[in-house]
Amino acid sequence: MAGALLHVGGLLMGPEAVRFLGAPQEVVQSVADKTFYGLTITLVIAALLAGLAFMAHKAKTSFKRAIRIILWVFAFIFTARGLLIFLFVPANMEGRNGGDAMLFCFHVGASLFVLSIGIALIFALMKSRKALS
Repeated sequence: MAGALLHVGGLLMGPEAVRFLGAPQEVVQSVADKTFYGLTITLVIAALLAGLAFMAHKAKTSFKRAIRIILWVFAFIFTARGLLIFLFVPANMEGRNGGDAMLFCFHVGASLFVLSIGIALIFALMKSRKALS
């Protein structure tokens, strides 16, 4: 069953698309070989984001400190990753990324998107902290 899903996923998004999205070479090779590694990594990332959404929802009604700490860690990671835009732009301007304009736009857009998630988490955690006081 999973092999069939990966095969369908490979038809929809081949190794070149996965490489464009910034996946490591092992994942790109896994998609090309139609093995389970690429599918597993994708499902882990999806589960991580679903867990983040669940914890954010739980934090609204729960006063458990552990949930808030985990959300602060996510907020820090997402914000730090988003701020990497300041490394992508100069590197791409110098042609270190092969000079691919589409790849440049993708990395800038992805960095801004991740930065917006991190900032939104920080804003919500700060606002809810005041409400809990």
